[in-house]
Order: sequence, then C-alpha cells, then structure tokens
Amino acid sequence: MSTYNVGQRLELLIKSMNKKQGQFAKDFNISNTSLARYKTNERMPDSDFLARLGQAKINLNWLLNGEGSMYIVPPWEIKLEPKRAKKADDKQAAAKLTDSIDDVYMRTNYLPVSADISAGDPIPVPENFEYAEHIEIPKSYFREKGAQYLAFRVNGKSMEPTIQNNDMVVIKRCYDWSGTDGMVCAVRYEGGITLKRVQFDHKRQEIILQPLNSDFRVMVLDSVQSEELSLIGTIAILVRFC
Repeated sequence: MSTYNVGQRLELLIKSMNKKQGQFAKDFNISNTSLARYKTNERMPDSDFLARLGQAKINLNWLLNGEGSMYIVPPWEIKLEPKRAKKADDKQAAAKLTDSIDDVYMRTNYLPVSADISAGDPIPVPENFEYAEHIEIPKSYFREKGAQYLAFRVNGKSMEPTIQNNDMVVIKRCYDWSGTDGMVCAVRYEGGITLKRVQFDHKRQEIILQPLNSDFRVMVLDSVQSEELSLIGTIAILVRFC
C-alpha cells in the first residue's frame, strides 16, 4: 500500500497528467478552492468529482486507499482523443502574462514509471503494479508539444550497450507504424511488453523485432503473428542514473 495520503496522491495524478492546477480543476469541473482543499486533506473528494475521475480511467481505489495502480488500465492502452486547435482571441492574449508566471513552476514533466519493460522476451505487467517511482525531466528535452509520453524502467540486457538494465526510457506514444522502420520502439506482443528495434521486410510481409545485443534472439513475425503485435510508441529520451 502506498504511504502517500489522498492529497499527495492527487498531486501525483495532476503532475503525471502534465496539467496546471487550474486546467485540472477546469477539466474535472471543480473549483480551484475545492481542489486546494482536497490536496491539503481538508476535505475528501466528493462523489461527482470521483465519478469524473473514474470516467477518465483513474483507479479510485489507488486515489483513496493507495492500492493498485494509478490507472484502471495501463496508460498506453488509453486511446487519445485528437486535440483541435483553438483560434487566438483577446482573452487568450490577456492571459499570457499569468500563464508565463505559472510556467515558472511547470518547467519539468513529472512522469510516473508506468511499468518495467523487457529488454528481452516480452514480460506481462502485473495487474497490481503500483506507481512507486516518478521521474522529473526538463520540458526542453521534449521536442513535440502536445505529445503524450510514458516512462518505463528497462528490465534486461538485450538492448545493451546502448540501453542498459535499470535505465529509464521515455516513450512518445503513437499508434501509427509509419516512420518507425529502424527505430527503437516499445511494443506489446502476446500479453507482454518489450523494447526492440523495429524493422519491416515488405517483400516477405514480416516484422522484425531486433535486439541491439547480438547475444539475444531476433523475433521475426509473419503477417499472421504480427496481428498480435501493437505499438506503444517510440523512444524519445534515455535516462541513466549514475
């Protein structure tokens, strides 16, 4: 069970979503005052607010009791809704000064470590996986604004020497395989997740999952087997703690 209290877990949730406090309150239809009271444990979250969190796939048992994972389903399985660009207006221009002040406190992305990801054969993520770790990464490291990112701890040696056991990898989420030929990707196969260099053999209609360490086997998937394969995303940042 997590040692954090409800307010602290709510703060972790907001940071993991990479949202400002005001935007989070707006998205979940609560006042800034109520949010502040929830975070300081002056009040317990009300039922309507909890219901909206549940609709967003947040695990309420984790929030209230510290049990299980932050999300009901792994975050890489939550489908993203496309965002539409908004036209600029005078109100947005007037708010820029306030936003710039808030940005001083939002210069890093705060990512929960979603799970261990195999550097070897795919390994399943346990249903009771807890977000015990978080990493903070400067926003300047993220090249694409608006993209969704996931953090994993590497488990295994198949991607050495470039990616080592216990390294952290930040994955940019995507579902489109185009442009991934030759890239290191996080993929899901047969119920497990793994990190591999993806290559396509269009002539033979095969997908090749290749380790960087020659001591490990190459996985070659034919057109039937590849139906079991899904893309989580491509590697964006490698973090190594010395």
